[in-house]
Amino acid sequence: MTDELETIGFHDVDVSLELLSVPFESGREFVSHPLLALVVGPDVANALALPKDSFDPALAYVEEAIGKYWSEGPFELAVNLGCVSAKKP
Repeated sequence: MTDELETIGFHDVDVSLELLSVPFESGREFVSHPLLALVVGPDVANALALPKDSFDPALAYVEEAIGKYWSEGPFELAVNLGCVSAKKP
């Protein structure tokens, strides 16, 4: 990413990445949390370039699987958080 930004004229490019852990008491708690519907789901759909009508069934399957297999056990979501800063004269 640094090289791409410098190629288009940015200077003093700084890229940082941090791995965060978001713990949930159970898979059911994660599935019902707004984080899945508002952040994780749309982000995955955009990354895969899926139309909404094909993504919704896939997300429903993931929600059901997580709800079943981690229904009572702890569930942890790992999130890579990236930040880029740069200057353009």
